[in-house]
Amino acid sequence: MTDETIDITVTLTSNQVESINAVTGRRGCTVDEFVLDAIERVLREERWQATFKYGQALAKKHGITREDVPRLIEEFRAEHPELYR
Repeated sequence: MTDETIDITVTLTSNQVESINAVTGRRGCTVDEFVLDAIERVLREERWQATFKYGQALAKKHGITREDVPRLIEEFRAEHPELYR
């Protein structure tokens, strides 16, 4: 199942349009593909930042320090070798 698409309008400066056209020309992609990629990158970064903040809060709650992380990763991998085949 795919999401419904919705057209939107964005106002850009002529310099921005020239820059986008230069990049899309080099990449061999359309402006739509370029914009969708840029949006996905920002959304992915937002999700990563939210996950990172959650992890920081959880670590603080449980008294986990940066120094503990390599050991905890090693322990987890040892307990779940099926995930690393």
